Parts: sequence; C-alpha cells; structure tokens
Amino acid sequence: PTPPAKSEAPSAQSIVTQINDILQEVLAESPLAERKISLMQEPSMGVIVWVDGSKYSSIDSVPDPAVKELIQTAVRKWEKKNDLSRRYP
Repeated sequence: PTPPAKSEAPSAQSIVTQINDILQEVLAESPLAERKISLMQEPSMGVIVWVDGSKYSSIDSVPDPAVKELIQTAVRKWEKKNDLSRRYP
C-alpha cells in the first residue's frame, strides 16, 4: 500500500539529511575540507545550501563551481546508494 501523503515531508527531509551526510564525507576528503559547506531542509524554500556562512536557495545559485561540483558528487553518490542513478543518468 502507498503511504499517506503526510509522510512525504519527513521523507524529503531525511533525503536532504542523507545527502548532507554524504557531502560531509566527500568534503572531508576534498581540497575544500577547510570550507563549511552543508545542505539543510527549509519548509518554505526547499533545499538551502550553506557555504562558509552564506546561504543559497539552490545548488545552481552557489557561485563557486568547485563547491557546486562537490555537492553534485554527493547527490550522485546518494542516488547510486539508493539505486536512483538509472532514473537520472
């Protein structure tokens, strides 16, 4: 059976949390390890990206291409881990 619609919000939040966890692992092993980069769920704005104290409303709005690539790497790792990469090549 399909879960009730109200369970979707916690699920979305947990996805952002899971991706942020992967991001922290990738960040620790990257040349950007000294930077403070994280993802957060905000009900009114969706995913928020924090980079060194600056807040961005999306990954695309982050001005640093290296930070964007790092986040996209974390998303791809999450997709692969959750077997979603075949849906989003």
